[in-house]
Amino acid sequence: MVAERFIVPCPLVSRGKPVLAVPGGVALPVGVGPDRVFVRCAWGSGRDAASADPCPLPASTYRLESSASSRDGVDGEWRLELSVEGNTLRERGHVLEFDGQSWLRLVAEGESGAAAPSLHVHDASDGTDDTWLVLGDDPGLLLAARGEPGFAELVHERYPGYSPALFDQARAGELPAQALERLGGVLALLPDVRHVMLSFTAAPAAELEPLVLVLLAAGRLPCIGGWRDREGVAALEARHGLVPGPDLAAWFAAHPEQLADGRWPSAEGAGAIQRLWADALDVLYVPQ
Repeated sequence: MVAERFIVPCPLVSRGKPVLAVPGGVALPVGVGPDRVFVRCAWGSGRDAASADPCPLPASTYRLESSASSRDGVDGEWRLELSVEGNTLRERGHVLEFDGQSWLRLVAEGESGAAAPSLHVHDASDGTDDTWLVLGDDPGLLLAARGEPGFAELVHERYPGYSPALFDQARAGELPAQALERLGGVLALLPDVRHVMLSFTAAPAAELEPLVLVLLAAGRLPCIGGWRDREGVAALEARHGLVPGPDLAAWFAAHPEQLADGRWPSAEGAGAIQRLWADALDVLYVPQ
């Protein structure tokens, strides 16, 4: 039986605010308010640097700074919040103290060829509960990259107090065993992400259970998108008290025309997947 629990919101306080180019990086006028913030730094598509996809390179070495006195992201006094070396992910998340501060700045150090990042800042005064890691074999599936609103946008439309932060670590064609091999490294680089979406199109439940066990042991809460073996996935969810994920197998059995080549979803199918995930996880969200 799944214990009743609701996600604590961490609103997107940078919504509608410009990310400004500054020497060596970017700056964002967050405004005064949160005591702590969760900063999502993203380069390109958000897939990691080991991916074969032709995406912009992330900065391997960078620092995050904050200011209470800047007017343009360059002037004023700046406080070093953290420095990162050896980064390999195109999406990183960091919790920073922000009491009294109003600007954030990311500066890459000694970079050549790294893309300019985007910054998304969430109010983390009550924690980082509404954060999601995506593992699977179809990158970008839950993002708004195919002409449809993504999972985060759908949740925000339904519950404006929420703004889920997604970190897409899916890899094209990856198997659950391959994801498991690199999972420890990914979790170490994203220590504040609390929930995990598992979406492997060809994996039976038996291949997903090792991932579920490692995630639960690491204090993360997995949810499974059931592409096949729905009976096995339902048993796995019940065995570990997981919130049931969307039954994608049933949807595409009823809508085969939304699979462009018999396996990978078309643009319409991708939009349906995002809605099905939002519907399944609606039980975790409450009006604010």
